[in-house]
Amino acid sequence: MFEAKLEKGNDFKRIVSALKELIEQASWDLTDEGVQLQSMDSSHVALVQLHMKESGFKSYRCDNSMAMGLNMEHLNKIFGAFSSGSVEISSEDDSDSVKFVFEDEKGSRKQSYELRLMDLDVEQLGIPDQEYGASFTMPSGEFTKIIKDMLVIGETVNINVTKGQVIFKTDGEIGKAEVHLQRGESIDDDAEDEEDGKLHLEVDDPIDLSFATQYLKKFTAAGSLAKTVTVSLSKDVPMVICYEIEEVGHLKYFLAPKIDDDEED
Repeated sequence: MFEAKLEKGNDFKRIVSALKELIEQASWDLTDEGVQLQSMDSSHVALVQLHMKESGFKSYRCDNSMAMGLNMEHLNKIFGAFSSGSVEISSEDDSDSVKFVFEDEKGSRKQSYELRLMDLDVEQLGIPDQEYGASFTMPSGEFTKIIKDMLVIGETVNINVTKGQVIFKTDGEIGKAEVHLQRGESIDDDAEDEEDGKLHLEVDDPIDLSFATQYLKKFTAAGSLAKTVTVSLSKDVPMVICYEIEEVGHLKYFLAPKIDDDEED
């Protein structure tokens, strides 16, 4: 038997909405330690990893580890009916469906939905621990805006990180764009916490890498889950974009850098 109740149901709704931008279906791995999800997009270019820890739920029960295969578009449609309150998820052992119950804050309204499970053969990829040459943390809303603006101009975003700044650049048919962010400077003056509004940098090695803008745009669908986003970079390994979900866990995206034709030669 699996039963879990998340007090802040909006967190789960935002997770589902973000995931469906990248993946069509996924296997949710349920254990006594929490909920895990790992899946590649249909083109096998990007990887997403979700971890929701057991302690992040108001109540949590998982008698036996199980995999819950779900169509993300169908799941997102169900959560279109959710407005506010809590979400309870339950499934019997060997059941072919999962039940979702939405309850408002007053407990005066309940909605119940059942979604048929899918039998998915998903290979779990081992993600090794990696030391990164550079990482930066910035307001998630500002990161979303930068990527959105870059997508208007070009298909590739170049990210240059030094000990003092981060530079986003793109070059397309209609022109060019650059955004310079200075270390320690406020990027979002409206942030509730002053430190959350600043650019924080950890740099061992300067980094200059390029990535597909369309994938970065899909990743920013998770921007509403966290006040800040952390981007970790190293040469010749996939970048990691991490959204820490307060009290719940994290959502991470992995994307390999683009290789210039000159480098291939």
